[in-house]
Amino acid sequence: MPELLTVKQIAQRTGISPRMLHYAARVQRFGVPALNAAVEAGTFPLHRAATIAALPHDAQPGALAAALRGERQPKRPTKAERLAAEVKLWQTRCGLLALDLERLTGRDAVAIMDGAIARYPGGDA
Repeated sequence: MPELLTVKQIAQRTGISPRMLHYAARVQRFGVPALNAAVEAGTFPLHRAATIAALPHDAQPGALAAALRGERQPKRPTKAERLAAEVKLWQTRCGLLALDLERLTGRDAVAIMDGAIARYPGGDA
């Protein structure tokens, strides 16, 4: 059987104030309207309320606690964002290589590459 903790013990272990835990319990039990009422009454910080309200229903277990402490959970990039970052990295690398090629040869890198592609069997430059 799991250990039953008091609000004070939970507050000490998590670093979240008892008042914030109380509001978290209200949100869990009554939903976001209870949180909105607390914000309107001026008893709950608006920026933390927005963070909590924005949490998805399937948020990670520590997400609510982090939101109550005022921390932000790092958002995991989507596959498209990761690919875009990788493409940008390769564009940067290619750009730097082109600059090095131009600096070393004194010729335009695009013209050099077009000539190399034309000499390659099956090249279409």
